[in-house]
Amino acid sequence: MPLFAQEGDNLSLLKNSLNHGGLTGLQADLAGKTAWPTIMSDFRARREGVDETRQRDLVALAEQVMQQLRVNASAPPPDDEDGLNKEITLLYSLGERFWKSGGYRNYVLALVCGELAGYRCGKIVLLTNGKHTGPRLPEVFDYKTSQQMLEFFRSVIPESEELMKMGLLEQLAAHPPQEKSWILMTREMAKNVKFTPGTEGHNTSTPFFSMGRLSNTLNSVDLGTLMTNLCRPKIVRNSMVEALAWYLAQGGDIRVLLTEPTNATKYRAVMKEATFRFRATPLYPETSFESPAWLAEKMKEPPAEFAKSLFSTKPVNDPEADNHGLSPLRPK
Repeated sequence: MPLFAQEGDNLSLLKNSLNHGGLTGLQADLAGKTAWPTIMSDFRARREGVDETRQRDLVALAEQVMQQLRVNASAPPPDDEDGLNKEITLLYSLGERFWKSGGYRNYVLALVCGELAGYRCGKIVLLTNGKHTGPRLPEVFDYKTSQQMLEFFRSVIPESEELMKMGLLEQLAAHPPQEKSWILMTREMAKNVKFTPGTEGHNTSTPFFSMGRLSNTLNSVDLGTLMTNLCRPKIVRNSMVEALAWYLAQGGDIRVLLTEPTNATKYRAVMKEATFRFRATPLYPETSFESPAWLAEKMKEPPAEFAKSLFSTKPVNDPEADNHGLSPLRPK
């Protein structure tokens, strides 16, 4: 993963592309010779010797992309399959490019792109009554094992001043976790990691696991929330979307999902042996999405309500915000 912005990237060009062409304009430039820069946390940027003025410009560019993603999520999606496919392809392509460019802020942008694209795939499922599911999930989002997640976690620890000061890289090297899911792995880490004063976990069983809207963590370096959302693009696209498509293709009634989402008997009567096909591992141990009702309901929401599930309408430091930008090691 690159540690520095690629040579030849042009921040002014990228900014103008976003201003005048939105995400589509940005993708058009990136499809040419314009490179997308690595965008790290401020702490890592200082350690890597990135100029302060340049870092401010990079952060502003990332925030501009996030704003465009908010606009995309808040707008009515295309009402035809071709239009949806184009939008999904755009989001997946941008997400893949952000991910490969490296840096904490790019990872946040990439995961938001990936999750939003998955929901658009859900729109295609409803539009085609389960016959089509949209573009495939890019490989960069396809984490298959907890060990792959652990390797990614190790790679982003240098983004966090707090975790670097406590020597987490060295401690993980001395006590490599062996559990089969990320949640169980965090509990194993909690038993072996020695916390520095004032950094004890908010939840002593899973101090590296925190919930919140990923979009709120662009500037807060919350590796706990980043890891919690690491599998979200895959869960939405390869679990929820596929389950909903199977249900509808087998003659399932969407009205049952929307009015009786917890009626497992009716759901299983349609799904039969496919009921437990869709797993959320390696994030959770053997958790199945038995009902795609949640996704179906989400797809029926007005765009403004849907956008709230991905983006907060409150500032990060608002006491009523869902995520307060805290680190994964939250002081008591």
